[in-house]
Amino acid sequence: MHVLKQAGLFVRANLWIVPLVALIVWVLFRFLDPAPPRSIVMTTGTENGGYHQFGLALKERLAEEGLEVKLVTSRGSLDNIERLTNGSGDVQLGIIQSGIEKLVDRRKRDQLEGLATLYHEPLWLFQRTDSEPISSAQTDAQADVVQDDNSGDETTDGDADAANSTASNSTASNVTEIRRLTDLVGRRVSLGSEGSGTWAVVRSLFQVQGDMASWDSRGDGQWQALDGRAAADALYAGELDAAFFVLPADNALITELINAPNVELVNLSQARAFAARLPYLEDLTIPEGLLNIRRNVPDQEISLLSPVATLVGNEYFHPALTALVLSAAKEVLRDGNLLDAPGQYPAALPMDLDMSAEAEYYHESGTPFLQRYLPFWIASIVDRYIVLVIPLIVIMMPLIRSMGPIYIWRIRSRVYRWYEQLRRIDHLIVKGEIKDRLDQEIQGLHQLEDELTRVEVPLSYAHELYELHLHIRYMINRLEAMRPDRQDDQSDGTVVPA
Repeated sequence: MHVLKQAGLFVRANLWIVPLVALIVWVLFRFLDPAPPRSIVMTTGTENGGYHQFGLALKERLAEEGLEVKLVTSRGSLDNIERLTNGSGDVQLGIIQSGIEKLVDRRKRDQLEGLATLYHEPLWLFQRTDSEPISSAQTDAQADVVQDDNSGDETTDGDADAANSTASNSTASNVTEIRRLTDLVGRRVSLGSEGSGTWAVVRSLFQVQGDMASWDSRGDGQWQALDGRAAADALYAGELDAAFFVLPADNALITELINAPNVELVNLSQARAFAARLPYLEDLTIPEGLLNIRRNVPDQEISLLSPVATLVGNEYFHPALTALVLSAAKEVLRDGNLLDAPGQYPAALPMDLDMSAEAEYYHESGTPFLQRYLPFWIASIVDRYIVLVIPLIVIMMPLIRSMGPIYIWRIRSRVYRWYEQLRRIDHLIVKGEIKDRLDQEIQGLHQLEDELTRVEVPLSYAHELYELHLHIRYMINRLEAMRPDRQDDQSDGTVVPA
């Protein structure tokens, strides 16, 4: 029971700390980051494009972690930048082509943060090797042969002969081979849909070449802005002589074009020169036979220019989601492709955009410590509250240390505050003003004795309480001795016991 009483005294003596701690916690909560959202919106690209296909794979992977990703298709990189920087916050994540940010003003660039580069997406230039339209039956038949090649099934001699015949027909042509951009003048060419990554990178090539006149005139009106599927169909139909595409090497449309009859991949002779002048483009070498070993496509080493797909976020993208998104992207891209080695991406290659601090940490150190051992949502809660707990502990340590001395002071104050009464009576005695107040003061001291019996103090401080009792009794006896009747008794020689 005594222990419970002492504990109660200790708690009551330190109740002052409760509102103080509540105030500190409230202030710290004001600076605490909000919890990461359970859903985000990502802008990708055309429905059949590489960006959207990557977005679908990322969405599926993040759904396993409890994060919903809503995909929004777009016309391409410029459209994605516009959505990310319009200030609405409707979109938080997107994919753009490296270098495309140079086409927008600095104010918009500053609103974006790079998270990672994802994969090479080469600039492919295909040309017709004759002027005869390619029927859908031909492309379907060729696709069947290609599927057999890729699956490893044996084909008949007739199939092999047909494939070889197609390859030989593609090289035996009177059409002038395209080697440089200047060879496109006077030809019907697709530059990619306006605002797309294809359109932007082709424009930058003409700009570096110093031939913006040809670009502005769109090749004297013969150049068109078509998206990937439309450009391929126009190429098959003989409505185009050449077409540009920016797509990953394993994209179905590229596979289709590589193996289409009377269509060949152009080897740009100045690819290395363009890459030297445009740092966001790489000079990629496609070895002979890489795209189809059995049919030996290409039949020679090809140089391609390649930007890289870049994952970016804006100010509305919660930074705590960075590691989760990049880990999911790593899973999606872990097998690589024909041009990217397994595990090569996502990477922190140099980008014109500033990289977020969370992305830099991920690329340097990997998954944050807590997320390696805890589910993401639990780890994010712990991570957020560590920021709250650490400063709280720092602030609380001196407060906790002060609780003991404050407790001692509060207990002793329960005893010592009564000495004020004794000091006041002492002053009255010294000033000679006590005679008219003797009875009143004596009665007050008796009441004080009664009150002290109800004062609770720990046993370790009981001696101070009893010392006060002795001092009060001393003052009562002193005042009693000053009464006139007591003084008369003493003058008669009668001793009155104290």
